[in-house]
Amino acid sequence: MTRPRILALMALSSLVPALLAQEAPAGSVERQGQRAVGVVHLDLTEDCARDLEGTPLCATPLSFDIDLQQLDEDIATRLAAPLESSFLALVDGRGEVVSNVEVVREGALLRCFGSLPVLGAAAPRQHRLALVEDQIRVRVFSVAAGPPATLEVFGRPRLRSESGYDKARREATWKAYDSLFGASGGLLTKRDGGKFPHHRGLFAGWNKVRCAGKSYDFWHGRKGETIVVVRNVSDAAIEGPVLGRRVLDLAWQDAAGRPIVGGQRRLDVQLLGPLGHNPALHASFPLPAAEHSVELDGDAHHAGIQVRLSNEVAENEARTRSYLPKGAKPMKDDVWADAAWCALTTEVAGKAWGFVHMTLAMPSEHQYSVRPYGRFGSFCKTTLEPGKPQDFRVRVHVIDLARTPFEVSKIELATRVARGGMTARFEATKR
Repeated sequence: MTRPRILALMALSSLVPALLAQEAPAGSVERQGQRAVGVVHLDLTEDCARDLEGTPLCATPLSFDIDLQQLDEDIATRLAAPLESSFLALVDGRGEVVSNVEVVREGALLRCFGSLPVLGAAAPRQHRLALVEDQIRVRVFSVAAGPPATLEVFGRPRLRSESGYDKARREATWKAYDSLFGASGGLLTKRDGGKFPHHRGLFAGWNKVRCAGKSYDFWHGRKGETIVVVRNVSDAAIEGPVLGRRVLDLAWQDAAGRPIVGGQRRLDVQLLGPLGHNPALHASFPLPAAEHSVELDGDAHHAGIQVRLSNEVAENEARTRSYLPKGAKPMKDDVWADAAWCALTTEVAGKAWGFVHMTLAMPSEHQYSVRPYGRFGSFCKTTLEPGKPQDFRVRVHVIDLARTPFEVSKIELATRVARGGMTARFEATKR
């Protein structure tokens, strides 16, 4: 196990000096074709603010909410409807667009998603939010019809939901999972077959599941268990300029097809930075029990939310290096406690890649498992109840090392920022 070194999630070093020198919104001007909506304030914990003094982060995901009732009526009306000839954006003091902002309406709330080119000591702690008028809204993300349905960026696959269960092809189709692709469209993760056939792409499962006096294995599927997609929640899908989203209703079923665990799988692919070569994949698994209490048990090697890379990695383990936080506690046999993230570097199809797995939320203390054959992820033990989904959320970064240096020092800080070290709050402009 290689001890942690230093990591930068995206290299935008040529932009850093100009971005750090930008004026705050108080001294800004409103360009023609821009309508002021408000200001987004960034609140940092004391330790994150201190560490950012010497370690600025690039291309940091940002999210905040807007209550429509806070807005002037004309702006609220515009934002409540789909934006066709305009878009929402963070702009700097000169009126230049810093980041496009994706808007998802949930009742009276607008969920907003963007990214910060630079988050550092001298970078602005507040940004103007503007509606940029009379602009063509570029459709970056699209979904190619399946099965399997594929989320594409400019026509190239980035995420594919492998979810079509076929009883005649049980071994290949019993477990729903998602395949990850690089920017050029090349497959980076394993499908069925290869070393440990039950490891596939981005997947979730527990090998020791107990319910109503019976035990199940939703990791190996040895007793006829299946994890299947019940419904593609198409009205929750997003195909925008910043964010692509797929939402699927799932059922973890016994051999007779009776559901044991329900819930959803929500997958957001967010482009970061001006080129978007290294996207962030936000994976959320709200899991409730179906009818009776369900105990999720097992160990870090056979349970949790994990990623399995191409089988080529297993055939060339010497090329794989793994990284964990400095304070991670080794348990035994490649299992680690007190770690909020892990990372790997390796080669797939002749190219060097880096992968980062961050645990953003789990219902109890988690552990990490990192294997040199290319499987890595986190797991915890918990008990699920009917009608009470528990929150499992992870973020996966895929890094093209030909375009972005992999320096392992910034992962810890980026993870702390993602786990509550930074919050963004919106303040409406009043006219």
